[in-house]
Amino acid sequence: MNSGRIALNEAAKRDTKLMLQNLLEDEGHVRLNASKLVSWIVCEFYKDLFEKKKEVIKKTHFNHKEFLKKALSEAQNEDDLKKVLENALHSVSTKHVKRRKRKVSSDQKIYSTNQI
Repeated sequence: MNSGRIALNEAAKRDTKLMLQNLLEDEGHVRLNASKLVSWIVCEFYKDLFEKKKEVIKKTHFNHKEFLKKALSEAQNEDDLKKVLENALHSVSTKHVKRRKRKVSSDQKIYSTNQI
């Protein structure tokens, strides 16, 4: 982050644009651009909400592969390995797990249009 630039995903870009438009449309004589708005949002979030949302952020962005790699590298023998794997399984199963939506093609749908 040396350059100060941060890449926003499409939803964040859209939301930033909408917020900026909304703020500029008001009669409050606002002098603001997207960069200043996002900087203000980040600072306010850190000050007011970061500690409250920290665990949610960690769960949402939990890296299962790195967690398991570290757990396996710490195992010294077979008993350790068993204990590490049990702990890892317990820990991973209690973390928030994102599930990818599986795309279903039209021929894989349960009911075709002819059956309805």
